[in-house]
Amino acid sequence: MAVWRYELALVVLVLLSFSSSSECAKILIFPGLGEATHSLAPRMMGEKLVDRGHSVTMVTSSIFLNSSWHASPSDRIPFISYNSKYDREFILGSMEEFITKSVRGEMSADVYFTQLNRSVEFFSSEMESVLGNYEVMKELTEKSFDLALFDPFALFPLMVLERLGIPFVPLNAGFMPPSLARLLGLPSNPSYVPEGLTALSDRMSFTERVQNSLAAASFVLYKELFVNGFDEKRELWNINTESSTANTLMTKAKIFLTNSDFVLDYPRPFLPHTVMLGSSLAKPPSQLSSGKLLDFLNSAGDTGVVLVSLGSFMTSMDQDKIDVLADAISRLPYKVIWRTLPQLEPPTVANNTLIMSWIPQNDVLAHPNVVAFVSNGGGHGAYESTFHAVPSVCIPFFTDHPDIANRLATRGLGVVMNLQTMTSDVLFNAINRVVTEPR
Repeated sequence: MAVWRYELALVVLVLLSFSSSSECAKILIFPGLGEATHSLAPRMMGEKLVDRGHSVTMVTSSIFLNSSWHASPSDRIPFISYNSKYDREFILGSMEEFITKSVRGEMSADVYFTQLNRSVEFFSSEMESVLGNYEVMKELTEKSFDLALFDPFALFPLMVLERLGIPFVPLNAGFMPPSLARLLGLPSNPSYVPEGLTALSDRMSFTERVQNSLAAASFVLYKELFVNGFDEKRELWNINTESSTANTLMTKAKIFLTNSDFVLDYPRPFLPHTVMLGSSLAKPPSQLSSGKLLDFLNSAGDTGVVLVSLGSFMTSMDQDKIDVLADAISRLPYKVIWRTLPQLEPPTVANNTLIMSWIPQNDVLAHPNVVAFVSNGGGHGAYESTFHAVPSVCIPFFTDHPDIANRLATRGLGVVMNLQTMTSDVLFNAINRVVTEPR
């Protein structure tokens, strides 16, 4: 699904960098946000470029350097890091507060827009941390990069790249919400393209279309406030003051790359220079190494294995919800692999369950004995389960999880649970249903 499109994207990137593809290009990757989803997708693109003989460097903040939820530097892809005025504890605390409110059903417009304002302040500060760091800017200038990949979600890397005069290509890490599409100059009609964070599909009732249009209007308004904040910084740092707004700088990109695919995304218009890559993590599996995990998978036979992986957000779940999950899977007639987190006390489970703190998720989903996947509705997991034809039971936590879970449900690839109202019996029946009633 995604392999040939990654090949196409790589060819285009090289052509944008040089007139001759036989030359080695120097490419900069600037995610802007070091959280796993936003750093791993461009990192994998970088690895492919290195395989083809190109030189790749990645820029990251001191906040995310060497953290467990960020791609790590290597001999193949060295890092250039800059010092942030924020520390990791502050960022993690802010995220934890936001995620906890979402998981507990306490989310409101006020909470959401407060978090967005924090994000704007953070991105604005990060921009100044890079531009004001003489050594970092000197190194970026002296390396004379031919092309840069950046995540448009953060926007501030665009300002830095424009200041340096490096040609750039936006690389969206996941599904492209209409709010981002409009920032990139792409058409997005709210009458049939559902806005992000609404959990709507493309088949909306009249009431839902009104709701979606109001959501679109609010995002357009917020986008103006978001971009205006960067315009002030742009003028302060004398970054292309001939351009009317920071928004128009984005239109200088020759192509847009998005880590999504119409297999799960809803029908919508894209311009010819938009390339959908599929998912960077959904791919043919690597061979599982021998050991406890492989032995457990092979021992299931016709019984089947259910994979449970709710990501790092399990730390925000109340104990009673974890108990509901544990009770449901303990009664399943299948074997269960439950990926938990090292910092959490292992839940009490039945003999049918193997607890692990880490798993090669794509490779496990590819195993023929895996019959269902219980997830939080994250983008990478959605594409991996779809790629390997494993039905999903989604327990969405926050932000885009409900949107992605709803995509799986509308495609007949899974069902969606409500974390607040979910009982052990409801979850138990849902898992059984996706296994025994294929769609």
